[in-house]
Amino acid sequence: MRTSTALAALACTAAVGTAVVGITQSADTEPAVDSPHGALAIEQVPGFSDFPLYWLGTSFEGLPLTRIVAAGPRSGRGGAGQPGATNRVSFTYGTCRGASCTPPLRVQVRPACAPAERPSTTPKRHLRVRGVPVVKRGDRYELRTGSVTVTASGRDARRQLHALERLRSANMGGEDVRPGQALPAAQAATGEACPPPAVP
Repeated sequence: MRTSTALAALACTAAVGTAVVGITQSADTEPAVDSPHGALAIEQVPGFSDFPLYWLGTSFEGLPLTRIVAAGPRSGRGGAGQPGATNRVSFTYGTCRGASCTPPLRVQVRPACAPAERPSTTPKRHLRVRGVPVVKRGDRYELRTGSVTVTASGRDARRQLHALERLRSANMGGEDVRPGQALPAAQAATGEACPPPAVP
């Protein structure tokens, strides 16, 4: 499978001393001492089974994949799974200097019922991409596909939308989706933390 091959190649590059991707547990999570998904190695991404992952490959529009972060629920906020379990995975493309700067592009995937990393805002724009609804919330675009929510954020709104158009499967947690193919329809979800997907 192309996904597994690309990730394996990236892992080999890092192993010989060129640190292309740093995969770490986010500092804003609860301690995940007993979590099997605390710090993911690049070769573990295809086998990640908590929820389906989507990414853009090892580069996108000239931006290299520079970081992958697996994070758990913020303290006191709850979230999907047990304490310390992974409830979002972020793929960062391009570099960013300074603690508060915005990277060129970040794709974050989380279970549909997991809380967003930042407080949600009222949708400002509704459209459809690859057969599923997309909403613009503040400075980011968000879609729900299958059992997950995918958010694209960064410095360029056009690039964010293009990223959603080129998403592909990164693991075997769901359908094998390739760039340009229709995305799976959002699964029905219930509960206060799971509002239905927006329909433009």
